[in-house]
Amino acid sequence: MHPAIVRRALAAAAVITLLTVPSVFAETVDADRDLLDVGSQNSYNLGTVQPGSDNPIDVFFVLTCSGTSHVDAGQNIRLLLGPRSVPPGGGFSVGSLLFGKGANWPADGLPCPATVQPSIGGPLHMTVTAPTLSGNYRYMFSWTRSLTNPNASDGTVFEGSNPWVEIFLDVPGGQANTPPTLHLPANSTIDGNTTGGATAAYVVTASDIEDAVAPTPLCSPAVGSVLPVGANTITCIATDSGRQMTTGSFTITVRNTAPMLHLPDDSTIDGNRTGGATAAYVVTATDIEDPVAPTPSCSPAVGEVLPVGPNTISCSVTDTNGRTTTGSFTITVRNTSPTLTLPADSTVEGDSTGGATAAYVVTASDTEDGGALAPSCSPAVGAHLNLGPNTISCTATDSNGLPTSGSFVITVEDTTAPTLVGLPGDVSLTTTTSGATLTYTPPTATDIVDASPSILCSTASGATIPVGDTTVTCTARDASGNTSSASFVAHVSRLHVGGATWEDPVGASAGIVVNGSRTIPVKVQLVLDGQVLTRGAGLLTVSACGGGAVDTEALDVQSNGRWMGHLSTDGLAAGCYRVTASVDGQAIGSFALDVRTDSSPVSKPAKTPEKGPKTKS
Repeated sequence: MHPAIVRRALAAAAVITLLTVPSVFAETVDADRDLLDVGSQNSYNLGTVQPGSDNPIDVFFVLTCSGTSHVDAGQNIRLLLGPRSVPPGGGFSVGSLLFGKGANWPADGLPCPATVQPSIGGPLHMTVTAPTLSGNYRYMFSWTRSLTNPNASDGTVFEGSNPWVEIFLDVPGGQANTPPTLHLPANSTIDGNTTGGATAAYVVTASDIEDAVAPTPLCSPAVGSVLPVGANTITCIATDSGRQMTTGSFTITVRNTAPMLHLPDDSTIDGNRTGGATAAYVVTATDIEDPVAPTPSCSPAVGEVLPVGPNTISCSVTDTNGRTTTGSFTITVRNTSPTLTLPADSTVEGDSTGGATAAYVVTASDTEDGGALAPSCSPAVGAHLNLGPNTISCTATDSNGLPTSGSFVITVEDTTAPTLVGLPGDVSLTTTTSGATLTYTPPTATDIVDASPSILCSTASGATIPVGDTTVTCTARDASGNTSSASFVAHVSRLHVGGATWEDPVGASAGIVVNGSRTIPVKVQLVLDGQVLTRGAGLLTVSACGGGAVDTEALDVQSNGRWMGHLSTDGLAAGCYRVTASVDGQAIGSFALDVRTDSSPVSKPAKTPEKGPKTKS
C-alpha cells in the first residue's frame, strides 16, 4: 500500500532587499515555503515519512522590487533547476517556472515606489522520494534566474544568491531521535540602560541526547537587541542534527528609569537690572530610554527677574513614559552699590565776597532700583565756598540701604583785579617858584571777592610837585594780591615876570604915535625874573591890536646891556599896533604903537609906567 501523499506548500515572503553599497540596487528572487509567514521560509522539515515514499511539495517564488535596475516591460523571470543535493537512495522530480512582474512596476532608473507589492511566481510542483533505509536526510535544490527578451542592461537586474530550498525528513527504523532540551533563564526585570529600553542580555543553552555537540539555540529578540520598556517575550528554538526542534520562551521586563536632571551649582550673582537680576542658567536633562533628551521646565524661568536675596529655582522633567524627576538650586542676587557720578576736581573764579557760590552737578543711579537716586552733598549747591580748596562730600543710598560715598574738590581762586573808581583827570597848575601844591580827591576801588581793597597813589594829594609834567599813578590791591593801576598827569607851568625900560623916543610911557613911512629907533633895558638880560636872540614883533603879527625886526644887545633895534612903519596901515620885545622866544615887555597918516598930528601917549608881562614858561 502506498503511503498517503501530503502536499505541502513552500511560499515566498515579501522581502525588499535594501543595500547600502554605492552600486545600483537590483531585484531579488526568493524561494519560500509559506506565504503567510514573514520572512523567507526556505527550510522545511517533513518529519517522519515512510521509506521510499513520494512527498509532493509546492514552492512559491517572490520577485521583490529594489534599487533602480528593474525587470523591463515585456520580460518574464525564468527559473531553471540548478545545483542540488539529494541523499543516497533518495529521488526527486521538479520542473521549471516562468512568471512575470506585478502591477506598477517601475522602469529602469527609477526608485521603487512605496506602494509596489512583490510579484508572486508559482507554485512550482516538485516531489522528493525518501530513501528506503532508516535515517535523517537532507535535500537541497536551487534555481538559476534569467529573463526572457534579454537586453544589455539585464546584467544588473538581479542581486543576491539564487533562490533555494532545503528539505529534511526522517525515515524510521532503528532508535527514534529525541528532540533537544532548551535551558531557559527565569523571567526577570531589569532597568532600562539604552535608548529605547534595555539591551537584551541573557544566556540560553541547549542539549541533545543523541548529538555529541550540543545544538545552538536561536532566540528572538537576540542578545544585543534593544528591548522596549515593558514585558518582552524571548522565544527560543533549538534544532538537533536530526532536525528535531524544541521551542520555549521566557520574559524580560524592562523597567523605565527616571530621567536625570543636570542642575548648576548654587551661585551668587550681582544685580544687573531693575528689581534684581535677570535669571540666566542652563539646566539639561537626559533619559536612558528616550532617544531624544527630554526638556526640563524650571521656575522662575530663564529671563525672569530674580529679586535681591536667595532665589530657589525649581525644575522638573518628565520622560516619554511619564516618569518625572524634580530638583532645585539657588541663585542669590547680591545687591550692588549705587553709582555716584562726580565731576572732576575743578578751579573756579571767585564770584562773591570771600569766595564763590557752590555750583556743580552730581548724579547717582542704582541697577536694582531702576533709575536715578538723589545724592546728598555738602557743601550743597548754592552754599558759600571759601577761597582755596573746598572738598565736596557726597553720598547716595539705594532702597536696600546700601550707600556709596565720594568726593571732589572745587578750588576757589581770585585772579580778578579790583576796579578803580573816580580817578581824577589830567590837571594844570601854575607857579612863580620851582613847584606847586597838587590837591585832588583820591579814587576808590571795588572788588568781587575783597570788600575793601587798598589804594595807593604814587603822589599823594597835598604834595608839592615840580614845574613840568608829573604822572600820578594810583594802584588798587585786593587781599589776593591782584592789582589794577591808572594814572593822570599834573602839569605845572612857571609864570615868568619880565620888565622893559623903554628909552626915548618910546619913553617910559611905553607908547608912541608916529606918521607912516617912518623909522623909529628902539632902545630898551630888558629884565626877566629880576635878572638883566644881556644875551640871547632878541626880536621886535609888531602885532595889530586884536590881531596877529604883521612884522618883525631884529633886536640886538649892546655892550652896555642895552638892546637896540629899528622899527620901520613902511607898509603899516594907519591904526593901533603893539610892539613886543622878546629874547629867545620869551616875551619880556611891549609898547603901544599908533600909526597915523602924514597929515595927522602926532603926539605921544600919556606916560604910564610899564610893568613887564607875566609869561608862562
